[in-house]
Amino acid sequence: PMPINLTVTAKTSSGQAVPLPMPMRLKLDRSVDRPADILTLFFPFDTPADNLSRLSLRGDIYFEGLVDETRLMQTSSGNFLRIICRSLAALLTDNHAYPTTLDNPTPDSIIQMYCPFMGFLGFKYDTYTPLTTFTTIHGTSVWKAVEAYCMQAFGCQQRVTNDGYLTAKPYASQTVHTFGSGAHPLYSLERIIDRTAPISAISVRDAEGDYSLAVLNNDAPADIRRQRYVIPASPWVNDRARLATRIIRQSMRDYKTAELTRDVFSGVELGDKVQLAGDTDQTDWRIGRILISADENGAIMRLRLVNGEFLKL
Repeated sequence: PMPINLTVTAKTSSGQAVPLPMPMRLKLDRSVDRPADILTLFFPFDTPADNLSRLSLRGDIYFEGLVDETRLMQTSSGNFLRIICRSLAALLTDNHAYPTTLDNPTPDSIIQMYCPFMGFLGFKYDTYTPLTTFTTIHGTSVWKAVEAYCMQAFGCQQRVTNDGYLTAKPYASQTVHTFGSGAHPLYSLERIIDRTAPISAISVRDAEGDYSLAVLNNDAPADIRRQRYVIPASPWVNDRARLATRIIRQSMRDYKTAELTRDVFSGVELGDKVQLAGDTDQTDWRIGRILISADENGAIMRLRLVNGEFLKL
């Protein structure tokens, strides 16, 4: 058995709970760069898998989400059931928003219009900038529609919390993890500088077809030249400067990073602050990705750390 505490429960389309055995293997991938978490599990071949629609993990790993695929696999190395799931944010990426124009929209009216009946427990937010109108065009996903509203009203992107709430609050966790000390020893620590990541300048096209707005990246090394020309999607036509700044900040998020591996333990969330024991670097390290792999031989957690200065887009 895997050396972690885990309870796995699935639900059928009719809502019937189906307890599942401890998986033989699992991989969970969470990232600030992707709306939905991805969970892959391997079970014995005879595990009940008919009509599963939801799956949850409790214990050392927390997950709540949708069953995307079940696959019974007969191979030369053995027979398995593989289940692939995504967290509840997949409901927002998989559905199109109703094309409409809303007058004086509020955060609650946006949620009522674009994602009713999706099972979210509520919408958490602070103060917001009122909008006179908000338009969604045909073919826009619910995720992109809500994102466009949140960027204009709150100045940040939305996300779905582990406990089932939609929130427009930026990552601002006060939780601090210190790694590399006796309490939290590491298997490995890598520091990465990726010079292909920063975008040095962006030019954004206006309504007349001219690339009239140029935004420079003052945080990128002076000798890096990576120019981009951008045609803004409809929500960004009147907010071109913020769009350019957002793209630049996202590129800087990948410039200087760190990756560490250690044993799996609960209580680690995206956006949490990390201090590295004995580290003289003053970077505000934040958890940008959590990758957990587990099988009968052990369980490993790999954390990708990003500069918290660029965590908010």
